[in-house]
Amino acid sequence: MAMFWITLLSYLFVKEVGNKRSGWKFYVSIFMTSVVGALTHYYCIVYTVGISAVYGCCLLTGRRWKEVYKFCGTMFVAGGISYVIFPAMIKHMFFGGRGSEAINNLSNLSDYGQRLNGFFMRINNSLFGGSIGYILFVLILGIFYLFISKKWSMVRLCEKFKRTKGTDNTLVIRYMILIIPTVLFFGIVSKMAAYEIERYMSPIYAVVYVWGICLIWKAFSIVFERRILNQKQFWTVMCAILFVITAGSWKNHGTVYFHRESSDLLEKAANYSELDCICIYAQAYEVQPCFLEASNYKSITFVNKDAMDTIFQQDAFTGKEIIVMVAEEFGEDKEGYVRQIVEKCPSLTSYEELGSYAYSTSYHLY
Repeated sequence: MAMFWITLLSYLFVKEVGNKRSGWKFYVSIFMTSVVGALTHYYCIVYTVGISAVYGCCLLTGRRWKEVYKFCGTMFVAGGISYVIFPAMIKHMFFGGRGSEAINNLSNLSDYGQRLNGFFMRINNSLFGGSIGYILFVLILGIFYLFISKKWSMVRLCEKFKRTKGTDNTLVIRYMILIIPTVLFFGIVSKMAAYEIERYMSPIYAVVYVWGICLIWKAFSIVFERRILNQKQFWTVMCAILFVITAGSWKNHGTVYFHRESSDLLEKAANYSELDCICIYAQAYEVQPCFLEASNYKSITFVNKDAMDTIFQQDAFTGKEIIVMVAEEFGEDKEGYVRQIVEKCPSLTSYEELGSYAYSTSYHLY
């Protein structure tokens, strides 16, 4: 839902560019979208502040003072209403568990470069099939060829810039409204995110995909169309690029939270319906994806990893065959828990891994 509200807000601002006077429908729309977005996820607030700043600067450069007052008033009221509806958001954002962790991350710049690269690679793989580097390489080759063949020159480019200067810049402003807030969001969230995982960036995926594809198309049309390739060849190349992006994105983008990822594991679990199960976990949230698998077993007993010694006191532990699920998101050695159980129980001699899903890995001990 955070992606939906961010995409809708971007659409409202982009659509409004070019209008000399904004009507009440625009202000009501951005007010409602900002409020609902803020109540959905506080990362929507990060994006809303960024896109509002860019749009406000556009109004200031256009000397639309009356519109500036209306716009600023609308956004301030939206922020106030959001706080009135859910006052705990301030505590959650700045003083809660995740909020304090985000503030601490912002104050530590030691791993910033690594986080930026990690999140960029996720966006590149998920949205563009890991092809951004190859696309840039082809563009650079095309530009180099145009300069070598003297179809382009710095003098001609400067003259063309002078001719276009002062013309309608609506398209440029629309690109700015889409690109600058997403870049700001990327830079801030890369640093403040609790973990380097995809869900923190997913709210801007739709917007990034739209302006990314548009920029690629525009760049290739400037460099290649009618200069290196004729129109038919250009369209063929662009369709091929879009196919490669789509295929690569489908291949590289994980579906870790889809039930189909656990289909093989669920089939195996059904074969052990007569066995009891013990689930070893670190945090409560880690066991939720296990529930569907756990429903296949005779019983399920949850034991925190800090209370491993109590496993042998559980009714589910008979000393014979048993299923052990280890649900730990950042566990480095899940098999270590299983080995401890086998070593301490003489009647258990071996184990086999049944499969993994989300945060957990399941083992059959016998």
